[in-house]
Amino acid sequence: MGINKLIVACATALVVNLGSADVEAVNIQLPNGSIYNGEVDANNVPNGQGTSDNGNGDVVYTGGFVNGQWHGQGIVRYNSNQYTREGEFVNGVFMNGTETYDYDGHVNQIEDGHRIEDQSR
Repeated sequence: MGINKLIVACATALVVNLGSADVEAVNIQLPNGSIYNGEVDANNVPNGQGTSDNGNGDVVYTGGFVNGQWHGQGIVRYNSNQYTREGEFVNGVFMNGTETYDYDGHVNQIEDGHRIEDQSR
């Protein structure tokens, strides 16, 4: 889906032809209350690239979605970037990458969903 990356700031719905595939980009509220901006499938379920915000900015995820869940490469920022997770998500679970605690300088390495390394900056 490399060529289908699309950011839409304030459209209700927009269908764009990128090569041979039609991609619908929307700005919708998800059942959990989060606001989603990005690509969806025919049923308005997040699929492709997008951004979700829990509504007050405390949890913001940008990256891949499959069947409405965080999936693929992405980054989630908690509490105004004081804590981030960046890497691979699988069915909504952070599996591989780094988590960073900006308030105390710790950086952790995550593999297969488990913390394997804890190091100070």
